Amino acid sequence: MKRFVSILTISLCAILLICCAKEEEVMTGSIKGFVSDYTNANAAIAGATVTINSKGLTKTTGSDGRFEFTELEPGTYSIAVSANNYQATTKQVTVYAGQSVNCDFQLEKASANVEISPVTLTFGQDVDQLSFSIKNNSNQSLNYSISDVPEYVEVSPASGTAAAKSTQAVSVKIKDRSNITTNRNGQLKVNIGNDSYIISISVDAYNDTSTDITISPKTLTFDKDTELLTFTMTSGHSQELTYKISSDLDILTVNPAEGKLAARSKVEVSVKINDRKEVAEFRTGALTITIGNNTYVVSVSIAKYEGNNLQDDNNGDSNGDNNSNSIAVPNGLYAYFTFENNTKDITDTELSGTGVGTTYVDSYNGTKALNIPATASAMFSVPNALVDQQEMSISFWVKDLYDGHVFHAVRSTDSKAAFLLSVENGMLKFVGNNYNIYYKYSDSDIQNFTHNALDGWHMITLVSDYNKTSYYTITTRLYIDGVYTDVLTETEKGGGYESYNSCTKFILGGEMMTTGNYGPKLNATKIVIDNFRVYRNRRLNEQEIETIYNSEKR
Repeated sequence: MKRFVSILTISLCAILLICCAKEEEVMTGSIKGFVSDYTNANAAIAGATVTINSKGLTKTTGSDGRFEFTELEPGTYSIAVSANNYQATTKQVTVYAGQSVNCDFQLEKASANVEISPVTLTFGQDVDQLSFSIKNNSNQSLNYSISDVPEYVEVSPASGTAAAKSTQAVSVKIKDRSNITTNRNGQLKVNIGNDSYIISISVDAYNDTSTDITISPKTLTFDKDTELLTFTMTSGHSQELTYKISSDLDILTVNPAEGKLAARSKVEVSVKINDRKEVAEFRTGALTITIGNNTYVVSVSIAKYEGNNLQDDNNGDSNGDNNSNSIAVPNGLYAYFTFENNTKDITDTELSGTGVGTTYVDSYNGTKALNIPATASAMFSVPNALVDQQEMSISFWVKDLYDGHVFHAVRSTDSKAAFLLSVENGMLKFVGNNYNIYYKYSDSDIQNFTHNALDGWHMITLVSDYNKTSYYTITTRLYIDGVYTDVLTETEKGGGYESYNSCTKFILGGEMMTTGNYGPKLNATKIVIDNFRVYRNRRLNEQEIETIYNSEKR
């Protein structure tokens, strides 16, 4: 009997082991491969990007050129491979349960004249826009087009021309960030001649955090001599928000009473008493602000009118021309070109510029802007140094600014350029030292500013000084849309500020060609510009720059 029980127990254990073995049967497979050069199958390509878009999986090859994807469900996958200086390619691979399938790639060399960077764009939860660059190393212009664009992004410009020896920046923007509820992975294709390059795109799911809004101040107190006050709405949110403001006091005018609050930006709102003399008694009330799904309140108290020192806003020149009282931050403003169908300076300096090959286009609120096409001879020129001081501020609005020459000043001593602003690889580059322009412009120690892509209207402000912030150093700060963005420093050769007080002409737009073997040769880029300001011997502070931005924003 005991022998029978033992045999029965062993049999049951064997059955259980067999069942467990069946339950542990491998249900997934893997893909592994080797990426090499087409002309030499043994030459591994390191740093290649291997992507399974349908699964949102990406691998990068190591120094051995190998990659592997594990724990893949059985099925057919499309594998895309791209690498700098190689043509991108795609293969179909079928995965079987319990098996590892081999998938090697041999990439053909792309045109040595073109470099695409970066080849992977990763959009984090708070990132809506990134860019890549097309660098044309040839002596001829190249046409490009973007295809196979995922439906959740938009590309600008989607086609165009990369000029010879230049770089074209291409912006990639998420269409509606709040609709990205799950992680997205995709790719787009850059087509140049017979070559194609793949840009991989990874988008993190939108994080719908609570709206981060600051209202300051939260109380407006009008004394007997005050008829206008302001408050600021500041957004720390990653998305643009709609706002609307209402008042329970019919004697107040709020401007703007509704609109858009851009991501991580500020909006200044003015609150004005319609007729101060009519306020015969103390009044209190509130402004109700609706932003997204949230509501905020600004308390208002108004003292009764008892006689005041208010100045009549209607005195003087109502059209604002040559009237510094109608211009935001007029103190120290040396030149201000608004390009209202002319190239005249509207300050008391009254400098006159000349537009060559330019036209006037619609700007905002019925105003005009100056359009300078991307041709070598088209430009806006002023027979005055303008940007040629040891302390200065330059501020202007520009639309869709791409690689090339923006402006420079011409020295009287040798007709060379000084105070050069350009765009390189989609980034602004300001060089104040004449020596650096001619001998170090392309060196790595002359840096670009870092900022977001400049598509659409933006206000650019440069605040520069020599020897004021740092000893024997040119310090230049960059503000984009009133926000401090980056700073560059460069040493003035010899410490004698030789680049200063020596310029006789200012040129905006067109190309900048130099003679000899030194100095950059910068191609013309299309420029649509408005409200160009120059402050001589004066550095604007952050509050003043915000004031200019809020008075002119579009």
